[in-house]
Amino acid sequence: MEYQLKQSGAVVDNKDFNDLGGFNPKLAKLKMFFQDLDSQQYCSRYKWTGFPKYMYMWRVEQMLYNRGSLLFFKSGNRFFILPYAMSKDLTPNGLPTGATPTTYNGGVLKAGEKERNFTAELPVRFDGSYDDNAVGVILYDRINGFVNAGGIVSRFVLQDAIIDELVERFKYLRINIRNSQGKLLILVKDAKQAETIRKAINDLYDSPDNADIITSMYDVQVINNDIKFQGQEIWEDIQSWNNLRLEGLGISNSGLFNKKERTIEKEISNTGTSTDAILQQGLDSRKLFIRQIKELFADDEDFKRDFANINVELNQDEELQQPMDDGKNIEESGVDNNVE
Repeated sequence: MEYQLKQSGAVVDNKDFNDLGGFNPKLAKLKMFFQDLDSQQYCSRYKWTGFPKYMYMWRVEQMLYNRGSLLFFKSGNRFFILPYAMSKDLTPNGLPTGATPTTYNGGVLKAGEKERNFTAELPVRFDGSYDDNAVGVILYDRINGFVNAGGIVSRFVLQDAIIDELVERFKYLRINIRNSQGKLLILVKDAKQAETIRKAINDLYDSPDNADIITSMYDVQVINNDIKFQGQEIWEDIQSWNNLRLEGLGISNSGLFNKKERTIEKEISNTGTSTDAILQQGLDSRKLFIRQIKELFADDEDFKRDFANINVELNQDEELQQPMDDGKNIEESGVDNNVE
């Protein structure tokens, strides 16, 4: 591989010299992979039951992941759960009193040529009293201190910076792999000299992969390095950032720092504490939503037909939520399972 340098010896464009610098399509695809992984894991945390056939709860969870909160309302004889825009004042404590639903793509609802642009009154009035005539309820992903005009910051936005850091670590891994391969960097005066050296390298190694040849105004130089491959350290760093990503979703993990020694039993049992709290908070928010819609539409025959048995629970088994010990079985732990 041959690169052109300026007469000063500086690289013309870092992206030309090193595809790890600047925008890189491979890294963009890697970010898409982590975003998709994050979205799927998020959408798999809760199990909804009792929904009508015309509504997909995985889509509802996906919209929650991207928007943070959604509006449940009735139009005609069907119910919808969609994003919304604030259309009335907030109560003194920040709760919305009315909202206008939008499609997932951001447009207004349409039925043929007629646009349905209406305000759904919500259960809480501005003075804090309950509105029995409300026609909509907001489903919140979780309780969150970052209030956003009556909604909350979406998990997609919060996870984005962590995913960026994850992708950056893979860039460092590739750089370290290249630098640790012990390649020769050969500076030559002109293309003729480059071709002569390239032929000599091919004759010697039967491959040009162990050297890069750069045309420069300077004399021929051979630059080598003795950089150690740090794959384990970088992978541990990647794992730590990925564990932080999982922490944000409420999924148990092995923690932010990888310990060389075995993890003791007490540490293992305490690992899932904060993640359990996050999962429970999301579950409480969804159960509150169910209670509110059942109270508001209790006498609605269409609601009874479609949502009489609606419910939500955690989708993960308790055993799957606890991280496994690193290679240690029950006998090694010294725990007696027969002790009551």
